[in-house]
Amino acid sequence: LMSDTGGGHRASAEALLAAFDELLPGGHETTIVDVFFDVAGPPLASFPRFYGFCQRHPLLWKLFFESGKLGPLRGAAEAAMRLFTWRALEDYLAAKTPDLIVSVHPMVQDLTLAALRGLEPSPPPASDPRKCLPPFMVVVTDLGGAHPMWFHPLADAIYVPTETLHDLALTERGVTSDQLRTFGLPLRQGF
Repeated sequence: LMSDTGGGHRASAEALLAAFDELLPGGHETTIVDVFFDVAGPPLASFPRFYGFCQRHPLLWKLFFESGKLGPLRGAAEAAMRLFTWRALEDYLAAKTPDLIVSVHPMVQDLTLAALRGLEPSPPPASDPRKCLPPFMVVVTDLGGAHPMWFHPLADAIYVPTETLHDLALTERGVTSDQLRTFGLPLRQGF
């Protein structure tokens, strides 16, 4: 899962897809999905274009980026995105029935995990409430100071590229050391 909002999210998704193809030739199906453009529909389908606009206007981008770090504003933004995306994403995941979900974009963790919670049986198995859901992995594509939205406490694993981010992640949103893996950035062959 990704979105074309700069920062190499698509390049990282393509590098991971190539790695899966190399490690598991012919034994799987992988799909790269832009959550906002391919699944959400209006009004969030225009989010990649809006983000590009913000990147060309540094003060607007900084306001957008920094406001997402503030708990109440981040919570409001996540709630609004869930409102417009949750049903479409839940339907998409139910139709695809993935065995594994990998996110390479900070703004899709909360959306996807909310949609997955909507797919779990009621009541969930008492032994492990997420047992019936596919593992949800996050691959952080920022090298230095990753936004708090990268780190979701319900992610099964969060891969960070540096020890600096590993240490930072331990202070963000209840992520535990058991969830974290320091593994570098996904790069395409020949890079």
